[in-house]
Amino acid sequence: HILEVCKLMRHMAPSETLQVSARYTEINLRIYGPQVVTAAHTLNQHPTSKIAKENLEVFAEMWQSLMTDVVTVCKDVLESTRQPEKQTYMSLPRPGKHGTTSKPLKSVRLDVEEQEKIAKAGLEMKLATSEMEAETDRWQEGVLGGPNVDENNDIVKRARNMSRMAFSMYQFTKGDGP
Repeated sequence: HILEVCKLMRHMAPSETLQVSARYTEINLRIYGPQVVTAAHTLNQHPTSKIAKENLEVFAEMWQSLMTDVVTVCKDVLESTRQPEKQTYMSLPRPGKHGTTSKPLKSVRLDVEEQEKIAKAGLEMKLATSEMEAETDRWQEGVLGGPNVDENNDIVKRARNMSRMAFSMYQFTKGDGP
């Protein structure tokens, strides 16, 4: 039945790594299981043979190691299925998806602590945006004269656009954005 457990773990495993681990544990059990039985039969037929006894001990250790692997895979699979999925932001592209979804995405409820973190990040973003705006205003009033300085300064234009984009993304994830 241990082979069935490995198959079950392979089908339950949420990641490819765990699927591969379960598969190779199953393969090793298929290979070494019959050898343990053969070594036991050999020792039964030749009970005084030191070589047969050592052979059975080696295969018994291998079997014990494989049982440890099965238990480890089971624990890893169960642990990974119990953990809640990581927060995914629907506004950001995900690797490998590129705008196509195979099934509709569920909204995720955030606990109070995470909502506070997001609110704090939003306030920091707002502060950074206002600081950036003040700095660009300073450049506009600077020595080089006039309101057209930032129009010619590519760095200032890019920084302003990035700041606006980041704040817009924050507002969107909070539900206040466009």
